[in-house]
Amino acid sequence: MCAKRRVVFRADGNARIGLGHVVRSLALADVLREHFDLAFAIQRPTTEVADMVLKVCGRLLPLPQTDDLRADADAFCGELQPGDVVVLDGYRFDAAYQKACRDDGHRFLVCIDDLQSVHMYADAVINHGGGIDAAAYEMEPYTRLFLGPEYALLRRPFMDIDPGLRQFANLNQFFVCMGGADPLNLSRLALDALARVPEVSHVIVVTGSANPFREELEALLPDFPFTGQVLHNLDALAMCRAMQSCGSAIVPASSVAIEACAVGMRIFAGYFADNQKPFANYLASRGLANPLGELTHATAAGLAARIRTAPDSARMVARQQTIFGGRQRHNLFSIFKLWI
Repeated sequence: MCAKRRVVFRADGNARIGLGHVVRSLALADVLREHFDLAFAIQRPTTEVADMVLKVCGRLLPLPQTDDLRADADAFCGELQPGDVVVLDGYRFDAAYQKACRDDGHRFLVCIDDLQSVHMYADAVINHGGGIDAAAYEMEPYTRLFLGPEYALLRRPFMDIDPGLRQFANLNQFFVCMGGADPLNLSRLALDALARVPEVSHVIVVTGSANPFREELEALLPDFPFTGQVLHNLDALAMCRAMQSCGSAIVPASSVAIEACAVGMRIFAGYFADNQKPFANYLASRGLANPLGELTHATAAGLAARIRTAPDSARMVARQQTIFGGRQRHNLFSIFKLWI
């Protein structure tokens, strides 16, 4: 039997920068795990993040903590072998880093991107955002682009949802998740906003492994006029079930919003990072989410007003299922099929 080709992922995640890159890289890894050997390189992972990685990938490659991109590239490339497929997901990985990883064609390179800000030397680029202008990419003649929600990096339970079996929950039950870290404690802002909406009956707040405000949120919940619970560090299946138990969601325009679209919910989406703004605009323009704008400048009263005046969700959910309820697993695997 021939040995499987190795795919090596490179992404970082912690309380400061969040876990988005790690989560979506692991979603892709899960698509590939039956056909490739998988390794994951990350700077100084916490125990929780290491556990996340090892649930999907066979090997963890811890890298030294450094802000020196050249030193990081040297350390990472020292772990690579000829013939590896390398997957980069992170905003620091510039053109020089890409070239070092590709090693003049002795390795294959895939970049997960949503900024379109650097020249691409990758063999393939995945950008699962909506409304992407392919012409905005600077790239090599051999680079192939895989753009749009049909390549959404959904975790397995969200890919396996059967829209025909969806049982819609009460719209007055809200799911709140502001990513794996939520360094600005936007979850508290969402709770304060929902307290100003009398119809809200129950709220589930999900905090990630890097969230420093979990205990504060748990202590505050009894003071709100609705029932609620804080769920911490959920795996993909538990996250999917938590979403399915609610009819509405307050989320950032990130991978969390994509998963909420796959479930089919009345979504309220804002942004707190520049890279989230284009996707927030796409969700709003396509009627896939109600816009909340820039969350860092939002007030609880302002968010509450938007929630109270939101339209009915039936058309929104139908649009979500048309765009996100498709063939993502097949499409993502097809990118790598030639390298088996």
